[in-house]
Amino acid sequence: MEDLQDALEDAQYFNAMHKSGPKPTARVEYPTVLELKAWMDAMDTEGPGSIPIICADNLGFFLFLKYCFANGDQASALFIEAVAKFKA
Repeated sequence: MEDLQDALEDAQYFNAMHKSGPKPTARVEYPTVLELKAWMDAMDTEGPGSIPIICADNLGFFLFLKYCFANGDQASALFIEAVAKFKA
């Protein structure tokens, strides 16, 4: 029974590590007061649904790519991911 449990854990680990799609690579950091103010100002001018606002944050970028993959828009997700890698 213990061997079966080990095999299941190994399979879950393998699937988690080799699943296609974006993965978060950087830890999420809390914004400073100045960064928060700049973000709020950008929200006032560009709107909350603006792609640059969403993708400026690591978590927002990850969730947006996951959303694109989930809704079948893989071409856009791959393009945005390639642009981000190019900028880095």
